[in-house]
Amino acid sequence: MGQRSRRTTVPADIRLSITLRIMAGADVWDLVAVFQVKLSTIYRVLESAISALNTVLKLPGLPKTLQDLHRFAMQFKTSLKSPNPLNECVGALGGLAIKIKKPREEGNPAVYYSQKDFYALCVKAMVDSSYNFLSYSFRCVGSTHDSLAHAASSLGKYLQNKNLDGEFWIAGDEAYMCTEDLITPVPRCHASSEEDAFNFFHSSLRMHMEQAFGMLTAKWGIFQKPLGFPVRKSSRIVAVAMKLHSFCLSKG
Repeated sequence: MGQRSRRTTVPADIRLSITLRIMAGADVWDLVAVFQVKLSTIYRVLESAISALNTVLKLPGLPKTLQDLHRFAMQFKTSLKSPNPLNECVGALGGLAIKIKKPREEGNPAVYYSQKDFYALCVKAMVDSSYNFLSYSFRCVGSTHDSLAHAASSLGKYLQNKNLDGEFWIAGDEAYMCTEDLITPVPRCHASSEEDAFNFFHSSLRMHMEQAFGMLTAKWGIFQKPLGFPVRKSSRIVAVAMKLHSFCLSKG
């Protein structure tokens, strides 16, 4: 069978299969051979599918009402395997540096060079007790400190608007500034025995974020090597991965 003509419409099921295989880490040249299409068609299908999935798939979203806050807090409490005295936590916040190739299309690629010594897309996200991504942001580049990236994110704006009602809070790591809404660990060099205990219980809540990112990168093999797309396209791919992650969790 010869390759499909560039103008031939690729069936929807094949478009989805191509996209999911790329997300899972498949080599594009293998897909050219399997589906008998041109390389340009593979990338065109990916671009179209990522755009469609980003439009159709939605995240569960941040808690909006007092009832939501109570529900999120109770779900966190019941998700833990051992008793935890830190009540009213409604989410865990963290960041992930997604490796990318040097973004030559950008005017100043150096700003994407992260503190971990590779080019990166800076992803900030919040998860619930079931490892669903609730909110994410790509507004800052890889070299941006977590606390600054957080302030510029939709979640940062959410907290600035006092949406947690003064009673509930989010668990973040030491990279963030501690506030009444976003609580971080006590610096180890200054921690008393009681504060060490606090840090232990705090980490059991924050672990949900680390595990969610671990699940994300394990499921989608595309993240096992640097993304070679323009920055905006890479951002859309990461967004789709997080939405698919939460969609799959919702389906069991």
